[in-house]
Amino acid sequence: VGASDRLAAQPMLLPDVEAVVADVFGNEVVLNKGGDDGLREGMVLSVEELVREVTDPETGEIIRRVTQPSGMVELVDVDGRSSVGRIVSGTMQVGDIARPTDEDAPPNLFEFE
Repeated sequence: VGASDRLAAQPMLLPDVEAVVADVFGNEVVLNKGGDDGLREGMVLSVEELVREVTDPETGEIIRRVTQPSGMVELVDVDGRSSVGRIVSGTMQVGDIARPTDEDAPPNLFEFE
């Protein structure tokens, strides 16, 4: 077994990236991160609504973001700096935070075969 076979057998690691929903139109969202950040077509992201940001009273620095789940998207188009995701569950708004997940996207109930 060659080195390339061993690499192909390795699970693909999820990028440690946090994207922000920049636009919502119909059943699609545009994210502010793309291929340069490790995102790729077919990847599923969990999206969370930003409820509030907690800041350090001494420095003013954000020390924690409080979120709640809002849905999932599957990336359908990725360029270097941005991504387009198809909403597969939930509702999203500009400012929501998206993170890659190893969960499968639920079936799309809006597509007809």
